Amino acid sequence: MPLEHAAGAKDALLVLFQCAVSLLGRETMSTEVAALQKRFFESFSARTGDYDIGLMNLRAIAHVLLFSEEDKQILLQTIELLDASAAEQTWFTANINQANYFIKVLVGGNSTPYPDVDAPSYPDTNGKYSHRLRGIIARLRTGLSETAMLERFRAVAEIHYLNDQGRLAENLALQAQENAAALRYARGINYSEYTYGAVVVLGHSPTAEEAKSGTTCSQMTKDKVARCVGLNRGAKLAPLYIVCGGSVRPQLTRINEGLSMKKYMMEEYGIPAEQILVDATSEHTYSNFMNAVLCARQAQMPDGTKLGVFLVPDRYGKKDQYAFCISRMWPRAGVEVFPRFDPYFSMVKAKEDRAIEIVLGDGAQEFLGPILLWNDYTGELRG
Repeated sequence: MPLEHAAGAKDALLVLFQCAVSLLGRETMSTEVAALQKRFFESFSARTGDYDIGLMNLRAIAHVLLFSEEDKQILLQTIELLDASAAEQTWFTANINQANYFIKVLVGGNSTPYPDVDAPSYPDTNGKYSHRLRGIIARLRTGLSETAMLERFRAVAEIHYLNDQGRLAENLALQAQENAAALRYARGINYSEYTYGAVVVLGHSPTAEEAKSGTTCSQMTKDKVARCVGLNRGAKLAPLYIVCGGSVRPQLTRINEGLSMKKYMMEEYGIPAEQILVDATSEHTYSNFMNAVLCARQAQMPDGTKLGVFLVPDRYGKKDQYAFCISRMWPRAGVEVFPRFDPYFSMVKAKEDRAIEIVLGDGAQEFLGPILLWNDYTGELRG
């Protein structure tokens, strides 16, 4: 693997599978854990044993890469021996589910509700993608049993990196840079003096026409910003803004919703940089909410602090985001690869029109990441 790809895949591993890395990356392991690592390695070797790796197609590669039920049981037994907390067990399970989602969609060809966001982007017209993935299988089959678990997650992170073209690591680096001043400013805030700890602005990708014209901040986003800033002029409601949105549409775009919003708010409305926290990775409304809570935790907002989310009608007539949040997002919380909302926050209608309050729960202090969200509506691996 070229060095720049190796670095990018490592960054993806640390972001996507943060909990798995922290638990499985420990240098000292007991004999019981070593035995489970060996079982895990042997299970994978048995699955690949009947294949000539050089002849494997994408579907076969997906089948051997997928974390099986036996794999899951071995992994969960392992982290129990590693004294994982209840929160760590929850996030670790989410890491497994997220890995399987990537394998099913990016390798196995399963359909996705968001094909313009989640579908594989690495072309296999000349067999280059298949060749790269066969190399991953060969590496896993000849690897060391004592690192087999972490290497499986590393393999999936590499697959994500190939399809994402490094945007995740790039956006996270920019997010950390952009948020440094706001996090310093937040240390001096007495949140009890405000109705909300922050006003949350949810991003909206530019339309195809807007993107072609060079627009980085869609008109829908500008509508949301106008409402949020209008309500919070002079910090009437909150001392901070949290702007949420990654590089979403069109697929492989370098336009980042959160970063574009911050720039627009500073230039158009004169909002100081230190009053804007950016989530630069969210790709769905669900992850907007989760990452807003993560930003709030990073800003040291105490339990019970409220975040105000103010929405506007869809000017394109496609989806009413407010109705979606109220009627569909909370009920489907347990379906997502991310853990459920409820240990970390609650969500209620606010007194303002088309507004939602996020109330931080005590679980928000154990918010472990990952920062990216993928849902798992794809079902079983096809074929």
